[in-house]
Amino acid sequence: MEEAGATIYDIAKVLNLATSTVSRALNDDRRIAKTTRELVNKTAVNLNYRRNHIAAALRKGKSKILGVIVPRIDRAFFAEAVHGIEQVAHEAGYFVTICQSHERLKNEIFSLEALMDARVDGILMSCSKETSSFDHLQKVVDRKVPLIIFDRVINEMNINMVSIDDFAGSYDATKHLIEQGYKRIAHLTLSANVAIYKARLSGYRQALLDHGIAVDPELIVSNHLQLIDGIEAMKQLMDLPNPPDALFSTSALAAAGAAQYLKTLGIQVPGSFGLIGFSDEPFTSLTDPPLSIVDQQSYRVGNAAAELLLKQIDEGALKIPKHVVIRPTLVVRQSSLR
Repeated sequence: MEEAGATIYDIAKVLNLATSTVSRALNDDRRIAKTTRELVNKTAVNLNYRRNHIAAALRKGKSKILGVIVPRIDRAFFAEAVHGIEQVAHEAGYFVTICQSHERLKNEIFSLEALMDARVDGILMSCSKETSSFDHLQKVVDRKVPLIIFDRVINEMNINMVSIDDFAGSYDATKHLIEQGYKRIAHLTLSANVAIYKARLSGYRQALLDHGIAVDPELIVSNHLQLIDGIEAMKQLMDLPNPPDALFSTSALAAAGAAQYLKTLGIQVPGSFGLIGFSDEPFTSLTDPPLSIVDQQSYRVGNAAAELLLKQIDEGALKIPKHVVIRPTLVVRQSSLR
């Protein structure tokens, strides 16, 4: 078993110095003679002393820790967003601690309380699918803990946010399918009341209308957007008297499920059927055929969210909350071509 490191009290005892002198020497305080500083640091190494950076930061009124709450870290979007957050945070000298809500409101509330109790300097959060009331977020604001909401924006609160232009991403995807010659384009969305999915639905509808195609409510299916949901949605759609010839899914995973079901029917993708998903999950370039997707620019979202949070920490709350919007990009692969 590794021995526990020494404390400044141990160093002070060995050298017969005051603990305050040891502390100043370890912090390279010029009021302490150079020979004493060198002796203290050499003794610290010999005694396996390790500085507690968090405790030192707290003494200065800062923990140098940022808290991040995401629904699921195993989703490519959130993993890449956290990567972007960490890159900015580490360059600024901050540690990052990560919590997952697993799409449950109670977990989100618990994580917020835990992070505030840990005295983090700020929090970045993407809301769970269950989050429809915001008292727990108002509590963070009231305690003057800097807070940034990213990806799943909250229109009901005046707080700093970073998101992509979900409307534009959906519009571009639907427009691409139309330009490829597809006429009856279905849409798969989330059953929960989440703002970003509303924006994606609006983008889909507007693209149809702008190209003279009526919106058919039968072609819009709401579910939980998992793999099995994509399969079930495709069954429902293909059983219609006038089935679709394309699908724009707001989930890459559900789009993969749809592709699986179409394959069992012997329907050719692309050609007979066009398919686009949302979010550049690693598997999307490996499916047969490779899946066209809307790339959410997740790394850039994480970068922007962390930069906005550090600005809020350094300068205080902005009088007018800022909403940074990043435009996603359409990645065209074989599944949507004709």
